[in-house]
Amino acid sequence: MNQTRSICIAIAAFSLALPLVGCARPATIVIAEPIGPAPGTSVLDARQGSLIVFTESDANPSPSQSLQEHGKGRLGFAVIDPKTGTVLVEVADGEAEPPTVKLSAGQYRVRAESLSRALIEATVRIEPGKTTELYLDGNHTFDEPKLRANAQFAPDGSFIGWRASSS
Repeated sequence: MNQTRSICIAIAAFSLALPLVGCARPATIVIAEPIGPAPGTSVLDARQGSLIVFTESDANPSPSQSLQEHGKGRLGFAVIDPKTGTVLVEVADGEAEPPTVKLSAGQYRVRAESLSRALIEATVRIEPGKTTELYLDGNHTFDEPKLRANAQFAPDGSFIGWRASSS
């Protein structure tokens, strides 16, 4: 009788723990070295800089299919003040094209989720009058050998942007 009860308790504990395993999030991918403006980029307002974050999309790429039928579009992201942890800008899922976010000069954290539910965190540097582009979608290739020293790559080897200048 005690053995049967012990088996029942073990099965119950396992049954309760199993859903928690399914909810486990893949590891966070942290890109510590700051991503900065691409060489030669500029914006109209020299007092601010801009940020464009290319996130993954679950939309069907076929123009004959509507976005609503096949997903929500690009995944959203948040721009965070690294000193306070305050979310300064939050872009919701669903954009067809990545929005341009205007920011004051400085360093920020970008937090986004991938389609595999992994959390990606990257540091970006915003410079006045320039555009910083962060490529988290895995669709951008690096084809400028002369600028390779300034290119920044993710742990999986995909091109994610340009190394911020040391200034």
